[in-house]
Amino acid sequence: MLGVGLFLAGIVAVGALFLVPAVWPGHTAPLPVYLLAMSTPAGFFLAVAATVATGRRRTRRPTPESQ
Repeated sequence: MLGVGLFLAGIVAVGALFLVPAVWPGHTAPLPVYLLAMSTPAGFFLAVAATVATGRRRTRRPTPESQ
């Protein structure tokens, strides 16, 4: 869930990077928006890693030794 949240926050920040100069010509987005936009790839990779880990956990069959 953290990965999805980071990814969505990054997508919103990327949108703000394009929207701020369009609304206020001659201005750029503040530094925190640029830093938040960098969370997009981190959130993507966290979400993919969590999905793979969850999928592996559910498909693993118990071995005779573990029973």
